[in-house]
Amino acid sequence: MLKFDLLTMKQPKTRLYIFYAVLVLALFAGCGSREAGYGVILWPDSEALEAGQIVPITEISTIRSSYILRLPDESAYQLPQWRVQFFESRSQADEFVQSYQEVADLYVRSERRALPVREQLDRSSRTIYRLRFGEETKVIERSAEPHDESGLVAHWYRVLTEDGTSGWVFGYYLTVFSDSGDPAPVASEDIQDPVVRTLLENVWRPSSYAQMIRNNTIDLSRLRAEHGLFPNPDENRLRLVLPDRRVDFEYSEITRSSARQYAAVGSSLQISLRSESAITIQYIYENQTESVDLEIIEQDIEELRIDEIERRNQLLAALLEHGNLWQSSAYGTIALEHDGRFGWSGYGSLVPTVIPRGAGNSGSLEFAVFLGPQLRGAFDGVISFRFDGLQQPVHFLYNQLDNGIRLTHLPQQNVTRNVASSAGASAIVAFFRTSHTEDPAAD
Repeated sequence: MLKFDLLTMKQPKTRLYIFYAVLVLALFAGCGSREAGYGVILWPDSEALEAGQIVPITEISTIRSSYILRLPDESAYQLPQWRVQFFESRSQADEFVQSYQEVADLYVRSERRALPVREQLDRSSRTIYRLRFGEETKVIERSAEPHDESGLVAHWYRVLTEDGTSGWVFGYYLTVFSDSGDPAPVASEDIQDPVVRTLLENVWRPSSYAQMIRNNTIDLSRLRAEHGLFPNPDENRLRLVLPDRRVDFEYSEITRSSARQYAAVGSSLQISLRSESAITIQYIYENQTESVDLEIIEQDIEELRIDEIERRNQLLAALLEHGNLWQSSAYGTIALEHDGRFGWSGYGSLVPTVIPRGAGNSGSLEFAVFLGPQLRGAFDGVISFRFDGLQQPVHFLYNQLDNGIRLTHLPQQNVTRNVASSAGASAIVAFFRTSHTEDPAAD
């Protein structure tokens, strides 16, 4: 066998030939077909691709945020990354396709303006996108079973929007269609009267919601996403959901009876137009004529609730930072915990004038009451002690001081809805020194 020792070769030309030979072999070795991974097409942008198709990915472009795909005819095709689900191995892609095939040809269209797309399959989850009326998106997942969301029953769909956003949307106000045919026309598109079209394209909320939002006095017990008037033009039905009732108005058509009056023919529902975004409805319920003021509210109700819960958590955190142990020689000792629970001992001098008998020594803190205009500036806020032994909370206006906290009793009769109007002429004022002590609940 002929052996070459590159280090001992004397002829320059021979060494050069061998160098080129090694280089050529290296180039040929690197020219084989190599994949960076495998992709499943979620939303094709060309007839050359199909949803659910598995394709090798030969290159990943971070600059263009795209994949270079190798098609069956060996041609290269560039596709934005958000249209493809990437997998490192073919077996992973095969496993994903088995579940994706169920929705591979499904699309949805929004039948409402500003329909929220949520981060998780949950009405309280954060909104990450809002669908425009008539906007079409690609379905990439569907809940296993329909969900009953306060009487509205539908699947949840995980969708992909045209800007690459992916999230969950409740299907009650979606039209589902496949790529094998054109989607059915939107029911309200055939309606010529713009007032009726506006009525059917929006969810209408109690006007009290709008007042709470304007005044920044959110009452979590009253502000509920499931309450309102929910049109369903596909089924010629309007559903009214309130805390104490749910009424379906089935109609054949909605007609104009006067300049600002409309009737849902076939039902008792009468609609009075107050403005472009506000109506009053009248209807018969249990043989009585009832009326409700309703408005279009652009804000997402669940987001408003989440923001209010966060506001209350921040108030609790501020109190705990100031000190979780409050002590008064006259009014006892209050120990706060990080979960909002409290213990209060030695408050006998406040019984029964401020704290009713039988309250017990523990409960939960609440920040559900807001300062009225005449109290703002004089107090930091309202703190409510909901004792375990009482039905109603005990309210105090409070001021955080350098060395403690001052509580001013707020009688229940001075709270309208969830707004404090005044403290009263002879309100009891209690001062507590604050300090920090170990909180077992925080461990």
